[in-house]
Amino acid sequence: MSEQIEIAARTLADLFDTSSPLLPTASGSPKAFANGLDDARKLIEERFTALSELTVLLNGESEKSDAVQGAAIDLFQCSGFFYLALMQYSENLPNSLLMAGYDISVGRMPPVVSKALKRVSFAMKSAITEDITFMCPHLSNMTEQKEFEGRAQVILDKVLAQAIARTEHAVSALQENEKLDGYEPTAEDKALRARCVTIVELLAKLSQHSANPRDLAVRINAFKDSLG
Repeated sequence: MSEQIEIAARTLADLFDTSSPLLPTASGSPKAFANGLDDARKLIEERFTALSELTVLLNGESEKSDAVQGAAIDLFQCSGFFYLALMQYSENLPNSLLMAGYDISVGRMPPVVSKALKRVSFAMKSAITEDITFMCPHLSNMTEQKEFEGRAQVILDKVLAQAIARTEHAVSALQENEKLDGYEPTAEDKALRARCVTIVELLAKLSQHSANPRDLAVRINAFKDSLG
């Protein structure tokens, strides 16, 4: 299993070892624009699959060797890059459509662009929904660490800052769904809530070793209140 983890971690690192944007910007004619969206979707799915495969392997490994813990760190960092790239791509997509001259009103886009947009939007939503799952192995490993002093505490606070921001997005997504008229929790919502609860428990443990435990406690308790 350890060897499989090392191979999966190297594969993941290779996918994120690039100086160019993780996701390309679509442009051009309807066909070219749609192809650009499909290229982005394929890259999203490829990276999401690599993240998911490493997560499954790490969750099934009980021995916490240096290689295994290193792979969990790689998973946390790469998924963080992925999360930021997805959020940026999602925010910029409407502007990319407008800049290319496409009317984003319902029914006004060329069918080839509309279909490609639906596919990439679904891929993005699925990846963002699963994001906090990728944080669990590293955060769980960190809870087993006895002391956080000096550089270790600085690293911890950086990890907590990123993890809290990503958790906040997941909790907010649940809250937005719950505000909808006639809302009934889906299996996806229940699974996301369970992952949020797990992450918040890990954050609560780790925040006790932070340089700013009181400030973090306020945010973490707000998550707990939201999750009920």
